[in-house]
Amino acid sequence: MAGIFLAIVLLISAVGATTVIYPCPELGLARLPHATSCTKYVQCISGIHVIHECAEGLRYSSFNNRCRLPNLAGCGHDEFLCPLFHDPENLVYLADNDDCAVYYLCYNGVPQRFDCDEGLHWNVRDRKCDFPERANCRLVNINCPDSGFQVVPHPHNCERFFRCVSGQQFEARCPDGMLFDAIRNECYDRNYATCFLPSPPVNTTPTPPINTTPTPPVNTTPTPPVSTTPQVK
Repeated sequence: MAGIFLAIVLLISAVGATTVIYPCPELGLARLPHATSCTKYVQCISGIHVIHECAEGLRYSSFNNRCRLPNLAGCGHDEFLCPLFHDPENLVYLADNDDCAVYYLCYNGVPQRFDCDEGLHWNVRDRKCDFPERANCRLVNINCPDSGFQVVPHPHNCERFFRCVSGQQFEARCPDGMLFDAIRNECYDRNYATCFLPSPPVNTTPTPPINTTPTPPVNTTPTPPVSTTPQVK
């Protein structure tokens, strides 16, 4: 199966990549790993490829040719900053979190840097250089680990998230109709996505009741006046 996956890479490199081309055999059935997602796979039927989704919570294993639990699937190419293959129909842009005027375009697995003209900012939502008041660029500092890869939800915007790569953070936006699910740690249908991690449960231990026993009334009987008549000796 590793040979088939390598064939995908070589074939795409050879044709210059107008789109991802999967080497399906002309006859019979076959399964191939998806080029950019571990949760998808390609079903080949007599030379025609059809993309399928694994059931929720599973990933495709190219070694076993089936969807398995993530710890058994051995699929890791979801964890790259950019897709492994260039697909001009699904361009991937990344925002620079240190400079609003800088952005990156993924090409063959590598982010390529670009700069907006002076006075313009990168608009993550519309994926173009724009006036600052429309780009609405807000630099957010995320505590990225010094090594490895991690995906982190945006603290203020459910449509956005961050990819942490070796201590550097890159802001990205979910596709239309999707929000970043903080529990699944991926973009998900906006109707079912959990935008932020749930807050810790509130302590519902009942407060002991306040003592409402009435206080006994204060004696208000007037004190008799002190006699000031001089005493006869």
